[in-house]
Amino acid sequence: MSGPVCPECTTLALIETKGFFSCPICGWTGKNPLRKIMDSETSMELSERTRRFLALRWDNKLRYVRVDIGGDDDTRSDVVFEIVELFDVEHIQGDKEIRFFVEGDMVKEISEISKIPGVKKVSVF
Repeated sequence: MSGPVCPECTTLALIETKGFFSCPICGWTGKNPLRKIMDSETSMELSERTRRFLALRWDNKLRYVRVDIGGDDDTRSDVVFEIVELFDVEHIQGDKEIRFFVEGDMVKEISEISKIPGVKKVSVF
């Protein structure tokens, strides 16, 4: 089984319009996303995750957060540690720009990220 997978949040939610793709879950936009060949079990897991994230998004209970981090490796490590502590996130992607999901009504907590030393920019989708 195969399907276009969002290169940023790895869901199957991509919407195509005249060869241009967008993801309603994380906000990624672009052309020619990779098509991932997967077994039926992986496909079912990914489909379920996509459905869950879309339902949370429609209920306004899912945020995709991008944090641009400056500084050295120690600074980046400290920022990631504080974010994990603040949100109890299990999976963070990236290095100088990290990306992760926040579930629930945590708008106030998300606004606190910009106060962490080493954070240059925070954007939320």
